Amino acid sequence: EGHLRHIIYESNKDSFAYEIYKDLLSGGYSVAKVWTDYQSPMSFNQQIFLSRVFDPTMAGFDPMARAPHKGDGKYSFEIYPMLEEDFKLEFPSVDMSKFKFTMVSQGGGIEGFSWSYKDLQNRKCILVADYYEKKRKKVRIVQLANGRVLTTKDYEKLQEYWQENQFIEQIPAVIGEPRSTILERVCRYRIVECEILDYLETDYCYLPHVFFDGNSIMLTQGT
Repeated sequence: EGHLRHIIYESNKDSFAYEIYKDLLSGGYSVAKVWTDYQSPMSFNQQIFLSRVFDPTMAGFDPMARAPHKGDGKYSFEIYPMLEEDFKLEFPSVDMSKFKFTMVSQGGGIEGFSWSYKDLQNRKCILVADYYEKKRKKVRIVQLANGRVLTTKDYEKLQEYWQENQFIEQIPAVIGEPRSTILERVCRYRIVECEILDYLETDYCYLPHVFFDGNSIMLTQGT
């Protein structure tokens, strides 16, 4: 409880709760994000962060999600802008000639949406999308005498490691029969208009985006 209070306390320094509450009153819904990152640029320690997304109207969820927070869906995403110099620093190998940088007043793209544009201060901006997807895999698991549960593949690796090091004690025995189960892994794709910038298999148990519903209307007509 103390750790959770600290995370929320640090987030509220940036008006997290107020911004979410304001979205619910004015726009009908909001979206928050939970993620892990290093405590500072010169740290190896990670911590949990919580914040509102850049723009809730630029975030999305699986339409098949039914839980109020939409965490039971198969995917979620958010789109956010980056200045050209910041983008080049983080992704130096991307060919910048592919971006058109349409003026905001000119619109462009699909219904005025453009992945690259110039803002009102004539700065070049690029929209980046973080797309999180659940990938499911069917595996066989075993329970060991010491209480640990491993996949059969990991247990075979443990047996090899045990034989290579010639430990005196015996390897923990398997209790009962193996069974099949489905494991989920949340993977992140970082995307721009023309290519996938990065792929990462996270250790998240849930999608990092959380939906907060206010007075929005659920449409039930049509297809």
